[in-house]
Amino acid sequence: MSHLLRRLSGKSLPVSRAQFEAMAAALALGRLKPLARTLVDGPRQGVDTLPDLRALTAPCRVIWGTGDAIAPWTQVARLPSRIAVHLIAGAGHMPTWDNPQDFASLFD
Repeated sequence: MSHLLRRLSGKSLPVSRAQFEAMAAALALGRLKPLARTLVDGPRQGVDTLPDLRALTAPCRVIWGTGDAIAPWTQVARLPSRIAVHLIAGAGHMPTWDNPQDFASLFD
């Protein structure tokens, strides 16, 4: 499981054996399988959120890590121009894990 966590984070996460075992037990319950079937369509993402984002009238911001190994940060170019984009340098797919202070500062 550690190789999967490395894809989510741009940094080495200090995860104990007990935490790994808890994650493995939670994943073994299969609760994420329906979500995975919805999100993935072969080698591509199965859900296109762009139409929903274009229709959104509320203020919106996207926070993306420049080190994201799952969804490259360059995909922000496809977002509607009225959406605020915040890039967190070096953060991976989970910028709250990698740079929690930078993430939190966006909400001060």
